[in-house]
Amino acid sequence: MTDLERLNRKLAKFKTGDDAPEQTVAGGTDGIVSALLSEIEETILPREMVLTDENGTEFRLLVAGRRLLRVDGGNAAAPDSDDPADAVAAAFAGPLRSFLDQAGEISVAADRPRDRLDPTEIGCSVEALVAAAAQPPATPAADADPVSACLALCRAGLRLDADGGAETPVGDPDLVMRLQHFAEAALPTLAPPATRAMPRLTILRAARADDLVLAHVAARDGAALFLAPAEAQADLLSICRNAVPA
Repeated sequence: MTDLERLNRKLAKFKTGDDAPEQTVAGGTDGIVSALLSEIEETILPREMVLTDENGTEFRLLVAGRRLLRVDGGNAAAPDSDDPADAVAAAFAGPLRSFLDQAGEISVAADRPRDRLDPTEIGCSVEALVAAAAQPPATPAADADPVSACLALCRAGLRLDADGGAETPVGDPDLVMRLQHFAEAALPTLAPPATRAMPRLTILRAARADDLVLAHVAARDGAALFLAPAEAQADLLSICRNAVPA
């Protein structure tokens, strides 16, 4: 039995009947919450879990590294602090708990989230490096602020604060939302902000069918996460060739 099948079996709240007595959760909502927390505790790779009741109401949970990172669905009361964990806890204890309590049946689907990385896609090709080396020198403005220069070439971007959190969105709102989700789930362990003068450009995902490159740039105390057209890759690499002037 797979993890998902086991979770389905634990979470399903069927109306009383003799056809599936083993799928009735003992303890009502408390039993379901316990099973859900157990599944989160066992999840290492990122997964998006979708819980759906008999009326089609959905709750989406983003789970990674044995942690619940996001709860989407319902209207949670605003937490008293700015800590994202407080918002997740409030949504879990409030709207999600009520959703589980009121549902007659719950189905579960789980998959890798679309905002994810494939390790085989990290980095760029030799051809891209050759094209970057052939580019003319970066302008003085780009040398002085490579983060802003990279964001000027992107379709969507997030300028990051000193702790790696999203600070200023740039470009297409839908793409920005995907970047925010990715930043919450994976960015802190993949590309910490730089504190040195030499810019660092990390190609996190090569261009796919949508023709966008996912990259992170950092220089001194500035950093950004962005999606840029594939044809801008040589320019992006060229921008990050020189040290930032003191």
